[in-house]
Amino acid sequence: MEYSDVRIQSTNVFSNPVSPGFTSTASPASASTGSLATSTITIGAVNGFTDTVAFTDMVPSGLTCNPISPNTVAGHGTARLSCKSTIPGTYNVTVAASNGPTSHTATTTFTMTGARSNTSSAPANIFGLASTLFYAILGTVVIIVVAISGFIFLKSRSVRQGKQLTPIITA
Repeated sequence: MEYSDVRIQSTNVFSNPVSPGFTSTASPASASTGSLATSTITIGAVNGFTDTVAFTDMVPSGLTCNPISPNTVAGHGTARLSCKSTIPGTYNVTVAASNGPTSHTATTTFTMTGARSNTSSAPANIFGLASTLFYAILGTVVIIVVAISGFIFLKSRSVRQGKQLTPIITA
């Protein structure tokens, strides 16, 4: 079968116009424990987006965050989230950026490192002995010296008073 009489009478081309929208990203942050670390949240406009985007965050336990500032951005821009912790570790915070029914999430990582100590640590070895053994021996020597000194003091005191001090030895 052959068709030779085919005609195209009309052509319809449908196009879905791309709606305006936005993107959201968040940068990682780090600080020493007890200090604030700040993450930057960036909103990017897509296809002429100019509406307002509002922020919310989900903060894990162990991390304390200030409110996102500013809490809304019109069209495109940046906001900041500052957090701190007294416990060293890595914390993931989810930031939701919403405009009406449209919501995008970005996860930022806060890394809190232990603060440096200004006190020096005890040496591992003292005179070739483990530090715990050295201090145990030193404590024993101090106790013996105090006991002998006390005995000598009491003996010299009793001799001056005319009394003889005799040690009591039991087996």
